[in-house]
Amino acid sequence: MGTKSTPQNRIIVGEIIVVIGVIAGIFAITVFSYLSSQKKERDSRRKADLKMISQALDQYFDTCGYSFPATIPESGSFACPQPFPKTYLTEMPRDPQSNTPYTYISEKNNSIYSVCTNNMETTTVTKFCISNR
Repeated sequence: MGTKSTPQNRIIVGEIIVVIGVIAGIFAITVFSYLSSQKKERDSRRKADLKMISQALDQYFDTCGYSFPATIPESGSFACPQPFPKTYLTEMPRDPQSNTPYTYISEKNNSIYSVCTNNMETTTVTKFCISNR
């Protein structure tokens, strides 16, 4: 003989399915929130990195002959040339997700600069720049 399905058994199975659905929903919301917070944290880090580079460039300008460098290194230190051997950044920051260098543009005989990232994740515009304009 087979087992009979009673109304009580059907209710228990239905309750289990509902509980599994609720747990799956909570899990999905948690994962989405976690991934969203990770993106926000990386964007904040990018902005802080660009601000740090900008401050180093401003110090460079003040002590290294009132011009910005034509280029900055993609890695390693960032320092004044002789006769002002002062290091402003011991290590150039890089993008926290792709580990690529930030974009540096020097214009008008090194009197204007922009430091940019093209990897912003939480806005519709992916490019973010800091400039001395």
